Amino acid sequence: MEFIGRKKELIRLEQYYSSEHIQTCAIYGRRRCGKTSLVQEFYKDKPHLSIDLQGTSAEGILRQIADSLAEFTGKPRDRFREEIRDFSDLIGFLKTLEPEKKLIVFLDELPDAVEKLDEVASLLKKYIDDRLKKQNVFLIVCGSSISGMLKEINGEDRPLFQRFPVQLRLRPLSYPESRLFHPEFDEADKIRAYSIASGIPQYHLLLKGPSLEDSIKENFMGDIAPLRLESDSFLAREFTSWTVHERVISAIANGANTLKVIAEKASMSKTNCSDILRRLELVDIVERRIPYGKSEKSTTFRIIDGFVSFQYEVINRNLSLAKSDNVDVAYDLMREDILSFYGHRFEDVCMQYLRDTRICSWTGNWEGRVPMQDIDGSVMKDESGHVMTEDVDIDLVAKVVDGEATRITAGECKFTRRRSGAGEYRELVRRASHAIKDSDNIRYIMFSRSGFTDELVEMAEDRPGLHLELVTLDDISAWAENKTRKPSQQPYKGA
Repeated sequence: MEFIGRKKELIRLEQYYSSEHIQTCAIYGRRRCGKTSLVQEFYKDKPHLSIDLQGTSAEGILRQIADSLAEFTGKPRDRFREEIRDFSDLIGFLKTLEPEKKLIVFLDELPDAVEKLDEVASLLKKYIDDRLKKQNVFLIVCGSSISGMLKEINGEDRPLFQRFPVQLRLRPLSYPESRLFHPEFDEADKIRAYSIASGIPQYHLLLKGPSLEDSIKENFMGDIAPLRLESDSFLAREFTSWTVHERVISAIANGANTLKVIAEKASMSKTNCSDILRRLELVDIVERRIPYGKSEKSTTFRIIDGFVSFQYEVINRNLSLAKSDNVDVAYDLMREDILSFYGHRFEDVCMQYLRDTRICSWTGNWEGRVPMQDIDGSVMKDESGHVMTEDVDIDLVAKVVDGEATRITAGECKFTRRRSGAGEYRELVRRASHAIKDSDNIRYIMFSRSGFTDELVEMAEDRPGLHLELVTLDDISAWAENKTRKPSQQPYKGA
């Protein structure tokens, strides 16, 4: 199967491999994000020794080490299974290597070996310090437990501290990369698949097929649902007390977005909740956002991992239905939650488009209370004459560098069957007028799955003073396929 994406990472690995001064590299990232596949793609035409250290027991890991050495040397497995009794035996073998052409030694899932075998980190440190520098070897270690890898290679109290100055953190693939897994889908279904799989290659592969709806039913619903428990496995691998983290995720999935409310819904103190949120941020499950123009007191939290979000906002919310034998009826009953989920996750694709087609020094959103208006646009008041207000938001806000000036772009994202029109535009303008003080400096961008009314298209074309850009799925498709910037644009380098 064709390897998809990771061009920058492959280039970086080639640079490290070619360097005379770099001999170690650590790669880490969340489960299923393609770390092993990346390294395999990198070393496929190079001399390599690959050892999988993943396992539930010391015996199993040692057996895998022995089998890998047997395959590498071409010698009998039984011999190595007798010789490899602990991790020091692997280190002893590595010390004997004297390759003419640089050899890649790949230790996959290092945290598992550290947990199951004795003195792994200390032995590896001694090998790096005493022998590796004299060998023509490029050592790569990898791990799916982000917290475990960071503790082992960056913890000042750990033996491997400063032994891996070169590190690559693999994050989920971007939308333009992820859509390549689904050539059979139209653009709308590519976005839907990305909303769920969230740029994780293994999940995209499982959602492949003639029908996305059928793939969802097959993988998340019924008695046998290979992806329904995947988020639990991910959390359990990352956190010892994963059920506590699950309570926080569940609270956010059910509408809590501030520390105070999340802590209340999760039935824990704000201090404990804050610690858990930081750990969830570290592994890219949750992100904190300070809305445009607000202080840290207005910090909100959202689930940034689309797969985890789908599990908690759709599947767990309808768990009895998801487990039903009649998956077709159950899916229809869950459809409203699924469509709502797609609408929210569409914003992530739109944000990527915005960042890639402009030079942005800051991107985020805005939330606040604004006066309510009636159908005629008049401010509504209650019986006492007080202005009535409502909570609203702006999906996308960006500070866009335009020459020597900085413009504020406000954006709206609609993933519905109805075309967006002048009414949606006026509502965006109304909200932006409360969020952004410098009204002359505002630019507008609207994204719509179903396109725009003729009236709004004519307004955008005939009235350049509106500073309005309309983006359709065709525009998103062209951007994703070409993935090019205007010649004048350069990556933003902020202070």
